[in-house]
Amino acid sequence: MRNYKLDKEPFRPGINYKQDALFQAIFEESPDGIFLLHPDNFQILDSNAKAQQLFQVQDKLELTGRQSFSLQESEPVEFSKKIFIDTINSGAEHSQEMAFRSVKGNIFWGRCSIRKVETGQGDIIVFRVRRVVDYLKTAEMLADLGVDSDIVEAIKLHNENATDIPRSKPFHFALAAGETITGLIFATTYVYPEKKLAVVKPKSVVKRMKEKSFAASVKRENIMECEKIGISIDEFAALSIAAMLEISEEVGL
Repeated sequence: MRNYKLDKEPFRPGINYKQDALFQAIFEESPDGIFLLHPDNFQILDSNAKAQQLFQVQDKLELTGRQSFSLQESEPVEFSKKIFIDTINSGAEHSQEMAFRSVKGNIFWGRCSIRKVETGQGDIIVFRVRRVVDYLKTAEMLADLGVDSDIVEAIKLHNENATDIPRSKPFHFALAAGETITGLIFATTYVYPEKKLAVVKPKSVVKRMKEKSFAASVKRENIMECEKIGISIDEFAALSIAAMLEISEEVGL
């Protein structure tokens, strides 16, 4: 995300959070990576030792001033930006799991949470990141538990770029296409005034497929792998919307 601003009072860099000994102790000794962000432009103002370890830097100055979104493996699609901004503006906490990229370029899977904290001198954004088991290790764990090898293989090839092994089986194509189209459906939903999945038409999703600038980070080529399992994009969009409707309340749609 670039150049987004929150509808809040301007942050004044003079917040003396370091004067609070308890806060400083929690900040520095937390097992989570913690970033303090400027609420207007989401730039990193400070980071603790764990954050520096996670993102492979020797000094916090290597992180200070960076856009916090540059730490993600890829820029979020529009629906993620919308959810993020709305959540922060409402004062609630936003949490999710996603892929992060260290300063050295290494990718890891992490759980993050972000919230606005009000102080007597202005607002500040607290962004926490905790590394979790990555999907390749998850696949290994599932194999050890006796999960069917086809399922384990599909999980590993969900991101074929990370394995350098191309997807080759119907299950591989189905999982990659199904996971990817959800991002496009979310983004399409937020274009509607109602912002409800129930009003989204499959043809709208298919139309957005052709607009490369819309939800630009959604890989259309992954979605089109549905044709490799004999399902047209029109039918696949309809199937995907129907499946997501079953959990619409859980995903906030």
